[in-house]
Amino acid sequence: MAPPVVKKSVKKEETPLTAVLIADIFDQRFTPVLRQNESISLLPICNVPVVDFALSWLLRTEIEDILLVSSQRTAESLKDVEKNWKPFFQTFSVIGCEGARSVGDCLREIHNRELLKGDFLLISNPATVTSSTLVREISNFRKRRAENVDNMMTLVYAASENRDKSVVGIQRETGKLLLYHAANNVRQLEVDKDHFYNDVDIRRDLLDCGLAFCTRLVATQFSDNFDFQQRDDVVREILSKEDILGLNIHVDVLNSNEAALSATDYDSFLTLSIMLVERWFYPITPDKAISTNRRTFFPHVPIMFTSKRLRRRLDVYHRKLFPTAQNSTNSTIGETTSIGDNTLISRCIIGVGCKIGADCVIEDAVIGDNVVIPDGVVLKYEVLIGNDVKIPESEERPPLTAVCSTAVDEDEFEKIVSRPSPKFDVHYWSLRNGKSFWRNGARLKSSEGSDNDDECNDSDLEESDAFSTGINDSTKQFYEEVLESMERILSMETQLMQNLILEINSSRLACNVSMDDAARNVFAAFLVLPGNDQLAQLLKLVLKWKPLFLNYYKSTEEQLAAKAPSQRKIEIELKRKCQIQMLLAVEDKYDRERAEFGPKVPKLVHFLYNDADVLDEEAILEWANTIAADSPLKNLMQPIVDWLQAEDDDDDDDE
Repeated sequence: MAPPVVKKSVKKEETPLTAVLIADIFDQRFTPVLRQNESISLLPICNVPVVDFALSWLLRTEIEDILLVSSQRTAESLKDVEKNWKPFFQTFSVIGCEGARSVGDCLREIHNRELLKGDFLLISNPATVTSSTLVREISNFRKRRAENVDNMMTLVYAASENRDKSVVGIQRETGKLLLYHAANNVRQLEVDKDHFYNDVDIRRDLLDCGLAFCTRLVATQFSDNFDFQQRDDVVREILSKEDILGLNIHVDVLNSNEAALSATDYDSFLTLSIMLVERWFYPITPDKAISTNRRTFFPHVPIMFTSKRLRRRLDVYHRKLFPTAQNSTNSTIGETTSIGDNTLISRCIIGVGCKIGADCVIEDAVIGDNVVIPDGVVLKYEVLIGNDVKIPESEERPPLTAVCSTAVDEDEFEKIVSRPSPKFDVHYWSLRNGKSFWRNGARLKSSEGSDNDDECNDSDLEESDAFSTGINDSTKQFYEEVLESMERILSMETQLMQNLILEINSSRLACNVSMDDAARNVFAAFLVLPGNDQLAQLLKLVLKWKPLFLNYYKSTEEQLAAKAPSQRKIEIELKRKCQIQMLLAVEDKYDRERAEFGPKVPKLVHFLYNDADVLDEEAILEWANTIAADSPLKNLMQPIVDWLQAEDDDDDDDE
């Protein structure tokens, strides 16, 4: 074990920071390579559990209090981590959160349990490594807080040579974040043109490090907004409501000689492994990592093969252990794994106790423990093999699948399906949405998803087409899932709205859509339900499903009374915007079905306002004001607008 780093004491007048390290990635894509109830933070990178790298670099900072937060299901697997690392920090606790499925759930839990005593560093992902001690970034955060208590968050980025990363807009003089990339496309800005006149740097050369310095108000934002799942939800909320909330977010970019990476999928895990081997994060290196795990990297044992610039140092060990194997580049190989003659391995993470035959070719692969691969097998391009698998000699691996030894528990992992091999004792797992295990959705939207320029251009064209029709792929998927859920609930004798709300929220999380898009598409799906082409049936179902609409479009008096005055104002403003989205869904259907649906629009809007009490007058008038003057819908809505304005005049006269 390496000796502990001597930590600089924090000045007495400065409140110590707490590190909130989220130990889960909350992505079922990692299920194939994890043992039952095992945390993703124990996944080995360079044969060291990835959480040990995160804690090793935290040890180099001034932070002495650690909250390692996970779902309750995986918390037990982290007890050894807590035991091993307690001596190195002033406090170290593993916090299990019952039912947690996102970073937001974890933050809500620790906020409700009052575990945060002050400002904190949020590390959204255990596979986050940096060479920085964050001295400058911590100082900047504290300085901004001292200048203005409303400076609630600082995001940490690293400079990147690839100028096609996520895009942000930063105020040149202050470092204040003004523009943030779209939720469904990290290369697309959500832009207010006014910002272009205020010394804003549009940066496309920054890599999100997964680090954010936060005040407790960030945790409060999660608690006040149950649908917030990721840090980015809070970022977009603050930026979109700056005039109301008066809160600020800033950006710090690491020095050019400091590296950082937050791995979120298999592809970036491989990149992280290679960067660790090549010592980009020095002094955080595999041979110096503090770890008592049996997978620890030993510098005198050839369990790792590196890029060409470090190959020469390890060739002698490589030849001793695998005398007739081909060169193995950019790969890490677990202890007691054996490799046959003339086998080529490239860009792989291979577990312990594996037996790989002769004359094999294995490229771009993540392979679990105790896997047996027979002679002559070729495995290329996004290969994912679970633990304890015996690879068939002659069966071709279906595309976009993971090879596992057992069937998936579809009750626990609802996003994955599996089918057994007809001839061999293996199961092929795949995602229900037909996408790849290898990369997550955000990375598929970025340039990191492909090395081929033509592919990127095709993707851009597809996105452009989607936006030109007002809907993108993730929003379309959300709409389809909501419609499916509504149709299923509608067919039931007992139609429980709470169950439907939970399903819709789950779809919103999975599809990563904004609150505005959710509000618009929930009502759009409702309008096309069977029977709703008849006005009487439509109005009847509106009343029956009123709890659903109150959840998304209007808060009750009791709910508002329970909130602080400032939060009450924010809640009313949020629901007003959602009501406008509801009316835009009505307008969308009118545009598609003018003849059939047009006469129903005024009656439906009046009913939602007067009978169902779901719409407010302000939302109706604001929406009606946006309808084109030459649109027939303007004339259809004019009587209601006149009636509402007349009511206002009567109220003014009474006063």
